[in-house]
Amino acid sequence: MPTKQPCTKATFEKLQSQGVRQLFMLSSSELELDLNSTVDYAHPNDQGMERIANAYIKLLKKVLK
Repeated sequence: MPTKQPCTKATFEKLQSQGVRQLFMLSSSELELDLNSTVDYAHPNDQGMERIANAYIKLLKKVLK
């Protein structure tokens, strides 16, 4: 199944090169979702939502320093 991430990453990099500031992105690996953190292999369950929240917290700590 094709992934949208290459397009997302390319768009992110294009916006950065155009001077857009304060733009942040979390990769799928940073979210750390796996089969046990979803209800149907796509939508996060409670464990998945906690992992997403932790990824955002980690990113926000870097951004807000």
